[in-house]
Parts: sequence; structure tokens; C-alpha cells
Amino acid sequence: MTVVSSRGCPAKCEFCSRAVFGSRRTCHSASYVVEMVKRLRDIHNVRQIQFDDDDFMVQRTRLLDICGGLRRETPNVRWCCYARVDRIDADMLKEMKAAGCWQIKFGIESGSQEMLERMNKRISLEQIRAAVAEVRRAGMVATGHFMIGYPGETVESARRTMDLAVELRLDEFFMTYLTPFPGTAIWRRATELGSYDPDWRRHSGWRPVFVPNTLTQQQLVDLRNEAYRKFYFRFSTVWGFLRRIGSLRQFFLTVKGFVFFLGLLSADRRARPQSGSGDP
Repeated sequence: MTVVSSRGCPAKCEFCSRAVFGSRRTCHSASYVVEMVKRLRDIHNVRQIQFDDDDFMVQRTRLLDICGGLRRETPNVRWCCYARVDRIDADMLKEMKAAGCWQIKFGIESGSQEMLERMNKRISLEQIRAAVAEVRRAGMVATGHFMIGYPGETVESARRTMDLAVELRLDEFFMTYLTPFPGTAIWRRATELGSYDPDWRRHSGWRPVFVPNTLTQQQLVDLRNEAYRKFYFRFSTVWGFLRRIGSLRQFFLTVKGFVFFLGLLSADRRARPQSGSGDP
């Protein structure tokens, strides 16, 4: 079950929309969050929670209070969350793991410092490496979310991103296409910086609706597929997934996910140039 315990994000990434939740962060209290998780467990038999806050670790004191409450009230519930790499420290991870956290998901986006600065991510490659290493030392799963096709993206910068994902020894890897969502800073300049299909039905992140002037659409699709193959078609990655399978249901879900993944790559290979026709 997913839970959203806060709204708003104080970061200023140019690709991220704050049209709905804004930049000011508002939160449920720690006690309310713990009560939500407890009710999900007791009434609906939920044993896994994903906190879908943009950054679950913004307020350290609140997070410590949540961890303490979860340890007392729901010790048999496991959970994961999203966080920025510049908020990670070993003491906090220790508390989170003791409270049931097994996975942290980072928005890393790129392996090129130049591209990170273009995005206004305000993080460094050194911070990325340090955060992922801390999560792994804490015995937790580290997931990296990446983006391809930002204005200025080149074959070289995309391959640096692939290399970083492999170097970090991430447990899971996701790469989506830059999607200029209406209201974002990048959306206002999209037609100047590349080719843009504004059809809202295609704005999923899994379709190349924006192609920067520095790449062709075919290059963009090929590089995204190359990144997935380079990360997932490795023994260490496959073995990591197999080790985490704890039930027959998880096994079938893993197989289903892998089949979907192969289908996604196959569909991308058949992708035709953007026409603005609105094909979903």
C-alpha cells in the first residue's frame, strides 16, 4: 500500500512540477502517520508500505519520531521511501532500518555533473556515491531513478549515466525520458530546446515526447534501451533479485516484471518518430 504523509517539495529541479503541491512542505504529524500504518495493518492486513512523499527525509526530528512509533506499534511492517542523496547519514539509516525500512529510492537523474547542474538538482556526483554507499552499508536496498533526454544531453553524457549506475552497484535501476510537464520550468522552453509533442496522453515518462536538439529520437530510444540492458543483463543484478525472492508470489511477480521489461524494450525499438498525432 502507498501512503503520502506530506506534500510539497522545497527543491527547485527544473523538470519537476509543483503546480499541485507547491514548494512549501506540509506534513501529517508523526503520530498520525504511525496510526495510518497501524490501521492499514490491523484492518487491511497490509505488511508493506511505500511512502510516496517527494522526500520522506526532509524533517529529521519528525522522521525519528515516525521511526520510533513504527518500532513500537508496527514492528512487523516493512516500508520504503524516496529521499535526496544530500539528506543521508549513517545514524538516520540505522534508525530507519530498525523501524522496518528496507529500501530507499533516490532521484539521481544523471551521471554527468554538467547535466545535474542544467537540471538544477543541486547535488554532486560525490554526494550520490556517498549516499548509495551508506545505504548499502546499512544493509538496505538502494534504488536509482534516472532521466535521459534533458536539453544538452549527448551520447557521451548518457553513457556516463550508464557507467555511474553500474559503478554504484545499485539494486534497482529505472530510467525514464525527460517529460516536460506543463507548469515546469523546462516546459516553458521545450520548443526552443528540442522537438516536443504536447499530447498529454503520451506524458508518462516512458514515451519520448521530447527530443533535445543534441540527439535524434532514434539515438534517444537506443541509449535508453542500452542503459537498461547494461544494468539488468548482468549476473550480479539478476542474482540480487533472486536473493530477495522470499515467496512463490514474489517469484511470479519478478518474472512478470521481467517479461514487461522485455516488452518495453521491444516496443521502444518499434517506436516511430513523433508526429503530434496523439497516439497513446
